[in-house]
Amino acid sequence: MSFLKHILRGLSLASTKQEEHKTSSPPQTDKPAEEAIQQYTPSTIETTDYHPAMWQGMGAVDDVVAGLQFCATMQLRTPLRVLSRDGEMHYASGPPPTIATELWMGIWILKTKTWREMEIDMDEVPPGTRASDIGPIPSDGGDYLKFLFAIRRIVERNDPIAARIKALKHELSKHEWKDFCYKLKGKDHICSLFFPEFIRTIPGIPHFAIWDLFDRGLTTPQKIMDTPDNELLAIKGIGKAKLKAIRAACESAADKQSELVDRVER
Repeated sequence: MSFLKHILRGLSLASTKQEEHKTSSPPQTDKPAEEAIQQYTPSTIETTDYHPAMWQGMGAVDDVVAGLQFCATMQLRTPLRVLSRDGEMHYASGPPPTIATELWMGIWILKTKTWREMEIDMDEVPPGTRASDIGPIPSDGGDYLKFLFAIRRIVERNDPIAARIKALKHELSKHEWKDFCYKLKGKDHICSLFFPEFIRTIPGIPHFAIWDLFDRGLTTPQKIMDTPDNELLAIKGIGKAKLKAIRAACESAADKQSELVDRVER
């Protein structure tokens, strides 16, 4: 709320200044800014973590805006390289560096100056909260950001899946993470988010068919690939279309001998 109040106040000040300026001189066009914005197509804007008009237009409210600040998404799936850049400031006139390769990972936002930086003798509003996958957390990430760092350092290792799961469960057993673990539905669920069972990742397969595959021991891509079509078609819920999807998933699997899939984003 304080951020919005700062922005609205700044826009009001900028608007007033622009009106005063109009009476004394003709309006000036920021041609470099317009040219830079025209270089971006809608598809380009959709794949970046900032809107080009944001940094090009900062000069209009430079009495209020200090710069751009990167805000990482506080979720288990956010890569460590993105989380480690949370809070980073960009003060230059050019575009900020691309940190988030997907929009859900994080964005650049306008960072307002403090009241005293705007020559207003007033104390700052106490820090608020931000969203996360466990609900509101302190605006600086607090202990939850520390938790995410601990988890991501483990799951992003180059170790075998089994070794990472063992290390992850050990980390999640620590008392300091007890509340976070509970809110995220427990250790097993957290592990399954990063390393789900292969047959559960095949799109469109009904639960009862998945359990039938488990009962038959068909839990790896290779075992399913070695199973004749007629045996798979005999399973309730698997028709020709589903069989095609299963075969395609098996062919594209990175590790055909593993029951688990590495879904860790890096």
